[in-house]
Amino acid sequence: MLNAFLVINRKVKSRLPRFPRGCVSEKKLLFILRSFSVVGLLFFFLLSQLCFAQNLVPNPSFEDTVACPTSADQINRAAGWSSYRGTPDYFHSCNNGNFGVPSNYWGFQFARTGIAYAGFATFLSTAEFREYIGIQLTQPLTIGQQYFVSFFVSWGDYGGPYYRVATNNIGINLSTLPFSASGNPLPIDNNSLVYTSSIISDSINWTKISGSFVADSSYNFFSIGNFFVDSLTSHTSLDTLPAIAYYYVDDICLSTDSLLCNEIIKGVVEYNENYSIKIFPNPAHDWINIKGSDIKSLSLYNILGGMIYSFNSEIISPTRINTSSFPKGIYLLKVVKNNITIIQKIILQ
Repeated sequence: MLNAFLVINRKVKSRLPRFPRGCVSEKKLLFILRSFSVVGLLFFFLLSQLCFAQNLVPNPSFEDTVACPTSADQINRAAGWSSYRGTPDYFHSCNNGNFGVPSNYWGFQFARTGIAYAGFATFLSTAEFREYIGIQLTQPLTIGQQYFVSFFVSWGDYGGPYYRVATNNIGINLSTLPFSASGNPLPIDNNSLVYTSSIISDSINWTKISGSFVADSSYNFFSIGNFFVDSLTSHTSLDTLPAIAYYYVDDICLSTDSLLCNEIIKGVVEYNENYSIKIFPNPAHDWINIKGSDIKSLSLYNILGGMIYSFNSEIISPTRINTSSFPKGIYLLKVVKNNITIIQKIILQ
């Protein structure tokens, strides 16, 4: 019986995966197997699933900052990220000008989570121009393993008349070597492992792009952009002038766990009644009613990013905002509830 166990023990040890740093050691796992038999095996299985359920993209929402962005082409101020082609940008609330959050040169958008995001161009009407951002993964991919990807983009369409183009083909790519905008830019090679074929023209909400693939190489570097040439890229333009398509990106995930990349990350989220808040009517005329518990503050912004209403004390529910003096149009209502910031598009008629 003991000899049989030792044979099984050696077989198990030979098949033990190499756990990432911070997970339990092989020696400790073998002790668990010896001590708990079937229970130990079950624990081992669950622990291995837990250890490998991680986002392989470091700094996925650009919150880890090397320095505050002050001008264009400073994606390298988001820790780990760099330009793989062109001059992509970094946006952070520490900047009160063209590279801030939520208001900046290319539009008005709250970060989906936190206070930062990145931005890049996907199309130029006068030349085949692309911008890519890239980063090294926390570990190389395993050949033959299925991986899941998700990320969120929002159209930046308010940077003047030259930024009113929307495109499709926004996606991700992987490589075994890094690229550099200055010396070795990532080529436009009509290849993307996960991308959207739909034109994204929503500048109010964050649009999720997701998918999966099976790794055919030990990829270690991750990039985002439009990897297709102009002839294979669909676009729509709101102006007749030469124009650029520009997008914000936030909350990037690459994992072997589909649930990890599909979960709703608590932060800035789109309004729905699951958060125990009611906002009505919408469209509105003279009043916006807000009903719910634990509301800490309310802010209303016009489409240019100007704050036209703010109340930062504890909200007594129900409450209402008088909008009778505001011009008709689209507004963004920001509701802070505990540790969640909820954004709702409001139409005033």
